[in-house]
Amino acid sequence: MDLRSFRFLHAADFRLDVPCMGVRDLTPELCRLFVNARYAAARHVFDTAIAHEVNFVVLAGGLLDPALPGLRGPLFLIEQFERLAQHGIKVYWAGATFLSIGRWPRQAPLPSNLRLFAKGAASQIHERNSRPVARLLLLDEDPVRPLSSKLFTIGIDPQCTTATRDAESAVDYWALGGQSQRDTHTFDGNIVHFPGSPQGRIPEEVGPHGCSLVTVDGAGDVSIQPVATDVVRWCQEAFRFCDHTPWTEVEQQFEERVDRLRHELTSTPTVEMAVINWTVTGSGLSMQRLMQPEMQRQLMSKLNTRFQNRVPAIWNLDLDAVIDARQLDDWQSESTSLGAFLREAAGMSESLSQGHGAENAPPFFNQPFRRKVTNEGIHQLRKALLTN
Repeated sequence: MDLRSFRFLHAADFRLDVPCMGVRDLTPELCRLFVNARYAAARHVFDTAIAHEVNFVVLAGGLLDPALPGLRGPLFLIEQFERLAQHGIKVYWAGATFLSIGRWPRQAPLPSNLRLFAKGAASQIHERNSRPVARLLLLDEDPVRPLSSKLFTIGIDPQCTTATRDAESAVDYWALGGQSQRDTHTFDGNIVHFPGSPQGRIPEEVGPHGCSLVTVDGAGDVSIQPVATDVVRWCQEAFRFCDHTPWTEVEQQFEERVDRLRHELTSTPTVEMAVINWTVTGSGLSMQRLMQPEMQRQLMSKLNTRFQNRVPAIWNLDLDAVIDARQLDDWQSESTSLGAFLREAAGMSESLSQGHGAENAPPFFNQPFRRKVTNEGIHQLRKALLTN
């Protein structure tokens, strides 16, 4: 294989037509940041390419929805491609089907540095100083087996939903798109990589999101450097407290964890806001208090008031209060209305699981929902027991 070292940026799944969602009651300033996060994160991708002086950029699909109207996405991409052109950086974009159905503005010519993959032209050669350094292939669902090449070969699949496809020996690096989380596999010495989306969209898309800097040395060895570009970071925090922990100490634990997370995120300059979902396990009086929906709302509001104007801003979204298993067993064995309620709830859970399977249970009866119903029942019934 005739190789020269080079570096490129691999990105995918910008989903510029899909805003972040799932957060309520934001302040106007945070709402603007939240709504525009996907564009800011995408811009960070192009900033990264320029800052690291890459030889070219590979975009593995998922940038725009061709079925949706609107010029903001196309005009944004034109602006970013032109920025790269000023630095001599070419862009290889796979999966740009919107051109054929009129999504691209007619009055806007394609930037000179943009290379698209189309039927009949599924192969591109990238040159540096008029010398070829890499071959780029568009891989279809049922691709024709590519011929071996003396050049380092990058196979691009913009709609790959799994990394278990057989790797062709002629492809040295699989540049994949089609999923929001980053993922890397190695098959027969070939790298199979999803960079994920530059910005997570929903609370379930936890952790860093970004793009990948890929360096190929003279021996053909590949190294991948993840680069975070997300503006809104989705976080899942969990902790446990014991039976006798006072309420003031519980509040302090929340504040300390939020502050620690905020300091950790300062090392990622793109992150301007973090959204936290909490899972807290415990027992005792403080846990009974935490199970009350109104107390949860008050606690989340108190934390948001304190941290929403920090850098980065922190927004606490939801709290899942999980009763310690031993405490739940003790209550369930009681000869009280609370015990009867918990036994009935446990029976309903078991019946649903047997009828549908753990993976196929109706969404209305998923585990977090059952827990919220159980917690509300425990709160109301214990309040009645203490009153009587």
